Amino acid sequence: MPYNWQTRNEYERTTREVADEIAAAVRAEGRDAADEDCVNTELQSWCDNLVTYTVDCFRILLFSENDQAVMDTIGDPTALVLDGQVNYPLMAYRAVEQDIREYLYSRLPQSCGGAIEDDTFWPDVATAADE
Repeated sequence: MPYNWQTRNEYERTTREVADEIAAAVRAEGRDAADEDCVNTELQSWCDNLVTYTVDCFRILLFSENDQAVMDTIGDPTALVLDGQVNYPLMAYRAVEQDIREYLYSRLPQSCGGAIEDDTFWPDVATAADE
Protein backbone atom coordinates (compact mmCIF):
# COMPACT_ATOMS: atom_id res chain seq x y z
CA MET A 1 0.00 0.00 0.00
CA PRO A 2 1.44 3.43 -0.94
CA TYR A 3 2.54 5.78 1.82
CA ASN A 4 0.41 8.55 0.32
CA TRP A 5 2.28 11.48 1.88
CA GLN A 6 0.34 14.69 1.44
CA THR A 7 2.87 17.15 2.87
CA ARG A 8 6.62 17.54 3.26
CA ASN A 9 6.14 17.20 7.04
CA GLU A 10 4.53 13.78 6.64
CA TYR A 11 7.37 12.68 4.37
CA GLU A 12 10.03 14.00 6.76
CA ARG A 13 8.33 12.30 9.71
CA THR A 14 8.50 9.00 7.83
CA THR A 15 12.20 9.40 6.97
CA ARG A 16 13.00 10.26 10.61
CA GLU A 17 11.03 7.28 11.88
CA VAL A 18 12.96 5.06 9.45
CA ALA A 19 16.26 6.56 10.63
CA ASP A 20 15.29 5.90 14.24
CA GLU A 21 14.39 2.29 13.38
CA ILE A 22 17.73 1.79 11.65
CA ALA A 23 19.56 3.24 14.65
CA ALA A 24 17.61 0.86 16.91
CA ALA A 25 18.54 -2.08 14.67
CA VAL A 26 22.21 -1.08 14.84
CA ARG A 27 21.98 -0.87 18.63
CA ALA A 28 20.35 -4.33 18.69
CA GLU A 29 23.25 -5.75 16.65
CA GLY A 30 25.58 -4.76 19.45
CA ARG A 31 28.88 -2.96 19.55
CA ASP A 32 30.95 -5.79 18.06
CA ALA A 33 28.63 -6.62 15.15
CA ALA A 34 27.39 -3.17 14.12
CA ASP A 35 29.25 -1.29 11.40
CA GLU A 36 28.53 0.65 8.21
CA ASP A 37 27.60 -2.60 6.40
CA CYS A 38 24.91 -3.21 9.00
CA VAL A 39 23.61 0.34 8.45
CA ASN A 40 23.68 0.00 4.67
CA THR A 41 21.79 -3.31 4.76
CA GLU A 42 19.03 -1.82 6.91
CA LEU A 43 18.93 1.35 4.82
CA GLN A 44 18.68 -0.56 1.55
CA SER A 45 15.81 -2.63 2.86
CA TRP A 46 13.88 0.48 3.94
CA CYS A 47 14.58 2.38 0.71
CA ASP A 48 13.40 -0.59 -1.37
CA ASN A 49 10.16 -0.52 0.60
CA LEU A 50 9.69 3.25 0.24
CA VAL A 51 9.99 3.29 -3.57
CA THR A 52 7.72 0.34 -4.30
CA TYR A 53 4.88 2.42 -5.76
CA THR A 54 5.29 4.97 -8.54
CA VAL A 55 3.09 7.47 -6.71
CA ASP A 56 5.49 7.32 -3.75
CA CYS A 57 8.43 7.92 -6.09
CA PHE A 58 6.78 11.08 -7.39
CA ARG A 59 6.07 12.30 -3.87
CA ILE A 60 9.60 11.56 -2.70
CA LEU A 61 10.94 13.67 -5.56
CA LEU A 62 8.40 16.38 -4.75
CA PHE A 63 9.14 16.54 -1.02
CA SER A 64 12.83 15.60 -0.82
CA GLU A 65 15.50 18.25 -0.58
CA ASN A 66 17.85 15.72 -2.19
CA ASP A 67 16.05 15.25 -5.48
CA GLN A 68 19.39 15.66 -7.31
CA ALA A 69 21.10 12.94 -5.25
CA VAL A 70 20.99 10.49 -8.15
CA MET A 71 23.34 12.69 -10.15
CA ASP A 72 25.68 12.98 -7.17
CA THR A 73 25.88 9.21 -6.76
CA ILE A 74 25.93 7.91 -10.32
CA GLY A 75 26.78 11.02 -12.32
CA ASP A 76 25.62 9.52 -15.62
CA PRO A 77 22.47 11.19 -17.00
CA THR A 78 21.81 8.23 -19.30
CA ALA A 79 21.00 6.14 -16.19
CA LEU A 80 17.93 8.31 -15.70
CA VAL A 81 16.29 6.58 -18.63
CA LEU A 82 15.39 2.90 -18.57
CA ASP A 83 13.68 1.26 -21.54
CA GLY A 84 12.80 4.68 -22.93
CA GLN A 85 11.15 5.80 -19.68
CA VAL A 86 12.34 8.15 -16.95
CA ASN A 87 13.73 5.99 -14.16
CA TYR A 88 11.73 7.56 -11.32
CA PRO A 89 12.37 4.68 -8.89
CA LEU A 90 16.15 5.18 -9.15
CA MET A 91 15.82 8.93 -8.70
CA ALA A 92 13.49 8.51 -5.72
CA TYR A 93 15.64 5.77 -4.17
CA ARG A 94 18.73 7.97 -4.16
CA ALA A 95 16.77 10.97 -2.83
CA VAL A 96 15.13 9.11 0.07
CA GLU A 97 18.37 7.31 0.84
CA GLN A 98 20.15 10.65 1.21
CA ASP A 99 17.30 12.13 3.27
CA ILE A 100 17.47 9.21 5.70
CA ARG A 101 21.29 9.24 5.81
CA GLU A 102 21.37 12.94 6.70
CA TYR A 103 19.13 12.43 9.71
CA LEU A 104 20.60 9.04 10.56
CA TYR A 105 24.10 10.53 10.87
CA SER A 106 22.97 12.27 14.06
CA ARG A 107 21.60 8.99 15.45
CA LEU A 108 24.55 6.62 14.90
CA PRO A 109 27.90 6.01 16.59
CA GLN A 110 31.15 7.02 14.94
CA SER A 111 32.06 3.37 14.30
CA CYS A 112 29.04 3.20 11.96
CA GLY A 113 29.79 6.50 10.21
CA GLY A 114 27.70 8.63 12.55
CA ALA A 115 28.32 11.61 14.79
CA ILE A 116 27.80 10.10 18.26
CA GLU A 117 30.78 8.92 20.26
CA ASP A 118 30.71 5.14 20.56
CA ASP A 119 30.77 5.17 24.37
CA THR A 120 27.71 7.42 24.36
CA PHE A 121 25.81 5.20 21.91
CA TRP A 122 26.70 2.02 23.79
CA PRO A 123 27.19 3.24 27.36
CA ASP A 124 26.62 -0.19 28.94
CA VAL A 125 29.36 -1.99 27.03
CA ALA A 126 32.98 -1.70 28.13
CA THR A 127 35.62 -1.61 25.40
CA ALA A 128 38.92 -3.45 25.53
CA ALA A 129 40.63 -0.08 26.14
CA ASP A 130 38.44 0.50 29.21
CA GLU A 131 39.54 -2.75 30.85
